[in-house]
Amino acid sequence: MHFICARCRLGCAQELLLSCPSENNDWVIEERMKDVMFKVAIAGVSAALGLTAVALDAAQAATFDLTGAKSIKSTFDLRSDEIDLTVTGFSTNPLPTGVKRTPSGMGVISVLDNSSKIDGKGAKDALNLMFSHTVELVSATFGAVDNKDEFTLFVDDFLVLFDEDIPSSKTYTFLPDLLGEKFSFAALEQNDNFYLKTVEVAKVDVPESALMLGLGAVAVGIVAQKKSQKEVA
Repeated sequence: MHFICARCRLGCAQELLLSCPSENNDWVIEERMKDVMFKVAIAGVSAALGLTAVALDAAQAATFDLTGAKSIKSTFDLRSDEIDLTVTGFSTNPLPTGVKRTPSGMGVISVLDNSSKIDGKGAKDALNLMFSHTVELVSATFGAVDNKDEFTLFVDDFLVLFDEDIPSSKTYTFLPDLLGEKFSFAALEQNDNFYLKTVEVAKVDVPESALMLGLGAVAVGIVAQKKSQKEVA
């Protein structure tokens, strides 16, 4: 059973969800997504994606390789097909946080933290990808994954995917028109630990109003679906 704070129900900043108190606090409630909520949310997703799809000026996909020789920096700057990417780390650990690059991909490292992966043991980690343009997130490949690992995704600080299983292929292909400038891959559960190996994106040109509507609806629809599935399980 998974719990999510009431403030996070329709999407929220990553700092809030990653540091969300335990279920014993009176502002934390158990998510119970009903079929009617899911159907309404999906209708909103369809309408929003219809708006954003009209506005897209699609470009050829660009792949960012996050692997490399072992090194630690506060930020990594990459470029592919005229798209710039800045990678930073976030952790609920209040001590200084950086990014570690390895042959398996990039992870988050902080003082007194023995793990260089994106992990949820103790402090919750997130790897932040900030692009120079609005892009469509096409796919992500993970490194050093086991069969229990899940990831959570924020898009421009909105919760979009919650505790999503990483496929056995280690490559996750996202639904079309997942647009934003900032994508944060987080680990929330104790046994989640992985690297982010590659990301594939496509540069797009979309009005801000359509983007926000699309993100809001996608957040409601996908989170509703995931919570409903977890409830049944």
